[in-house]
Amino acid sequence: MFYIFSKIIGSLFKPTGLLILSILYITFTKNHTKIKRTGIIVVLFLYLFSCPVFVNLLIKSWETPVKDIPTLNKYDVGIVLTGGIINENKSRNNAIFLGDQGDRIWQTLCLYRNKKIDKIIISGGDISIYPDKKIIYENDKAKEFLLQNGVLKEDIYQEKKSINTNENAVFTTKLLKTKYNNPSIILISSAFHLKRAEACFKKQGLKPDIYGTAYLGYGDSSNFVDFLPSTVALKNSEYIFKEGIGILAYWFFGYL
Repeated sequence: MFYIFSKIIGSLFKPTGLLILSILYITFTKNHTKIKRTGIIVVLFLYLFSCPVFVNLLIKSWETPVKDIPTLNKYDVGIVLTGGIINENKSRNNAIFLGDQGDRIWQTLCLYRNKKIDKIIISGGDISIYPDKKIIYENDKAKEFLLQNGVLKEDIYQEKKSINTNENAVFTTKLLKTKYNNPSIILISSAFHLKRAEACFKKQGLKPDIYGTAYLGYGDSSNFVDFLPSTVALKNSEYIFKEGIGILAYWFFGYL
């Protein structure tokens, strides 16, 4: 229930969702003054959150800082969270295509190859609209990707029950307790997602260091093109909206 609720609320309160709600309001209201006022607000809102300069500043203030692998400590376990790391529509048999958050699994591989983590936990299951035919797919493909790139089978653990970030923390903590006594941990996820993820794991009594991936922010720019509306900027702003709403929802339900 929480999963469905969070998806609906998250979709409605992202820029595109708010735009649709505003259009519906304009369509059904008969007050011309309100229509004009709402139209102006919608245009300004849409421009602001599709403007690369503004969106980039917003993202950079939100994302966790970049860390250089050579400067990291060595950890017993690296926990990588699923959710877009594998393109499930294209991956077939031994051909694995990474998704839009594929940098999570790639950076995990880099940490392992640089001997910064001894073991890897892939945390996250898949949702199926057919309960009796539920198949864990992304997690298994992520494991296969690691195996194809030299990670030893015995160095990979899988947590395949969780369907959201809170459950990532809950079920991964239970898995860790069966394997370790107070291990050193580094949590690996997209930079825009780490605030919520870290808070969830701390709620479970863990104290992980964090490692950001799939960064959306970029360097400063004074190019006039960056003041023009961009669909990429709009999409990136939705990631931040999603996380902001997620943090509020998790706080409300006591997950943080």
